[in-house]
Amino acid sequence: MKTKKVQGYSFLKELQENSIGAEIWWDSSPTLLRSWINQFTKQANNKKESKQREEFLTNFFDPTDPLKSLIQGVTTNPNLITNCVLLDKDLWKNDFRTIKKAEGITDSKILYWSLYKHVIETGAKIFKEMWVKSQGKYGWVCAQVDPRTTLNSDQIFMQGQELSALGPNIMVKVPGSAAGYDAIERLIACGVSINNTFSYTVPQLTKCIDAIRRGLERANKNSVDISRWRCVITFMIGRFGRQGNLVEQAKKRNINLTTESIRWAEIAIFKRFCEVLSNSGVPAKILLSSIDCDLNPDTGKASCWHIEKTLGSHTIYTFKPQLLESLFILQKTMQKPNFSVHDEPVPAELMNQLMEIPYFNESYSIDKICPDQFHHLDPFIATYAESYESVIKMTNFICNRTVI
Repeated sequence: MKTKKVQGYSFLKELQENSIGAEIWWDSSPTLLRSWINQFTKQANNKKESKQREEFLTNFFDPTDPLKSLIQGVTTNPNLITNCVLLDKDLWKNDFRTIKKAEGITDSKILYWSLYKHVIETGAKIFKEMWVKSQGKYGWVCAQVDPRTTLNSDQIFMQGQELSALGPNIMVKVPGSAAGYDAIERLIACGVSINNTFSYTVPQLTKCIDAIRRGLERANKNSVDISRWRCVITFMIGRFGRQGNLVEQAKKRNINLTTESIRWAEIAIFKRFCEVLSNSGVPAKILLSSIDCDLNPDTGKASCWHIEKTLGSHTIYTFKPQLLESLFILQKTMQKPNFSVHDEPVPAELMNQLMEIPYFNESYSIDKICPDQFHHLDPFIATYAESYESVIKMTNFICNRTVI
């Protein structure tokens, strides 16, 4: 009996409807959502494909009906916000001039932060109606602190408060450094909703759980309103295998890791995240970012294990526009989702091999990486570098004479 192929919009729809507690978020600036929808529709090569694209986007974003809307939240970061500004320089140039004139500021660092917050605030308003209609369950827009504060708890705390004040549906993204977890506790104690980012390992997860628990205890003790508080813990799943030294360390131990093996390693960490978080009883949810798809050159068939092997779990999936476009194309070779596969164990023989690799072993174990080492992790450094570079790009934009 042939397995039914997934057509049009059904893959995303089935993901949302059949994975209890699953959510689909937009991984870009909310201000780009409408233009991307229009562009995606216009890219059809013929009437048939045009219809398929329209089906794919059915109820894609409906702020008036959160339960029917496919997109129910947003993740952003400094890199995505910078790209947003540079994609429409004229629009943001005018806004920037207004901000500069109103605030009378000349310092480039302060000007950067002002424009950054303005883009975040503008985007949050687009999802505010969804947040209101869902009573704070959906419609969150994640805003990340400046990467230059990564190792300074006080600066993270102050910026987190500033970002949170931009709108009731702002969720503050805080990096998984030792300073970040200290700031997370302090921000939660003030009732600030949190997204822990730059997170790749179980030791980081456990540190975050401790910070959440202590923060909530302090909030309750001080009678802080947390009725619409939310917290998500990001696992940057694709970066774990792509930017860490998993393959290099495996080779030194004569372990040959195929693409499939690397995906299993990432899935194993995800499963460990789910287990530890579930056992903790902390009211937080795992968010999968940096999702990758693979194309088998021999069969021509596509796979997206980061989704396929996690289906059925209480997970938030955040999709970049490029990933959504890839899924639309690749779905022609993807099979109908199996929503019980999240219970599928990692092959025992492979798991034994993975545990011989220090990078995997330390990331999988609860306490083999101390907090002071979190910001030395290879994926952390790579992600930080990207974020820092985006700050430089946006600073160059606002310092351009044609802008000022």
